[in-house]
Amino acid sequence: MFLPFIALFAIQVVCMIDCLRNQRDTYWLWLLWVLPVVGVISYLFYFKWPGSQMEYALCLRGAEKRRIEQLEATAGHIGNAVNFEELGDALWRQKRYADAERNYRLALGKDGKLRDARARLGYCLCALGKPAEGWAFIEPVLNENREHDHEHLLHYAGRCRRALGDLAGARKYYEEFLTRHSYFDAQLELAEVCAAQGDKGEAARICQEVMSDLKLSPPYVRRRKGHFAGKAKRLLRRIQKT
Repeated sequence: MFLPFIALFAIQVVCMIDCLRNQRDTYWLWLLWVLPVVGVISYLFYFKWPGSQMEYALCLRGAEKRRIEQLEATAGHIGNAVNFEELGDALWRQKRYADAERNYRLALGKDGKLRDARARLGYCLCALGKPAEGWAFIEPVLNENREHDHEHLLHYAGRCRRALGDLAGARKYYEEFLTRHSYFDAQLELAEVCAAQGDKGEAARICQEVMSDLKLSPPYVRRRKGHFAGKAKRLLRRIQKT
């Protein structure tokens, strides 16, 4: 019965000790003492979990929801190509791929030259398990400008070719993307492609590199990206077993 209160008191004391050791502003001590529940939650989010997935879920999701509602209202009232494209982008970032696809198609129906809408419609179609349809949009944009979308187009091209079973093509796009970027998800996707091709040495090297980079990363990076270390370990074990 009293366990929750004991746990809250213990966390409260730990936060107050941390506050004193790190010479935080005095008002944090007052907040922790007078309003322990609010103080503990605020203190942990402000000092211990900045940029965490939990912070994103609790804070930024609400802002994104309001943004989407505003974009939906604008698209409904004005309804030009750019309005639908912006709404598609917001939905795509939330991984609402079917909804994003619908809005990108509406945008392209009004202006078929929109490069962002064409490329990202391809991304959505790949994510929805339609890589052949997706490639029909991605490939023309690649031919126009390989550096489009801050070169993320290359990353998605790799995903699309991999989904189509073209491992050599996928590897080419992943490697080109990773010469200028070091995203953990792209690195592990490349490692999986290498392993599928039988190049276990390169796949293992990539996994070890991901784990090493995360180990040396700042705490806020490890909080947000630490799950990639687990993925790298599991993939490395699979590689070593085969």
